[in-house]
Amino acid sequence: MLKELIKFHRQAEEIIARQVAEICARTCGACAEPCCHEDVCIEADNSYFLLLIRDPHCRKNNHTWLGENGCTLTHGRPLFCRDFFCDTLLAESPEKIVAAREFIADWKQVYKNFANGRSLLVVEQEKITAVRIEKTMKKSEKFRKKWMAPDTWPATPAR
Repeated sequence: MLKELIKFHRQAEEIIARQVAEICARTCGACAEPCCHEDVCIEADNSYFLLLIRDPHCRKNNHTWLGENGCTLTHGRPLFCRDFFCDTLLAESPEKIVAAREFIADWKQVYKNFANGRSLLVVEQEKITAVRIEKTMKKSEKFRKKWMAPDTWPATPAR
């Protein structure tokens, strides 16, 4: 069951990564004040679940995963990183950002209240049980129907 949840998370990451890459392509690589900082990357290091998802070959560059074209962390990135858009990006792509934020808000709901009111992305390894994973997979069905239906992203969610 954990493998299914990891597969779901990777698929969701791939969908939002394509959209965010399109939003950020012109601006982020040339930014003089990138939003990626070590304190933001800590969640990726401290989250047992995100560590399971991360590509083991991905290495930090000066305490972050920031590369020439943005974040180099393809899988296992904190959802905050997918959800943050600076004022420049907000001005350039407001409609695309609204869609991306809706996707991420729905995705966060899948992991919300995983254990004792805490998200799956911040709970300790021992809290990740088969029963909790099964409940999370059931919650993911609504998300899958809305966002992972064929040909629905990035234009509109499948409603």
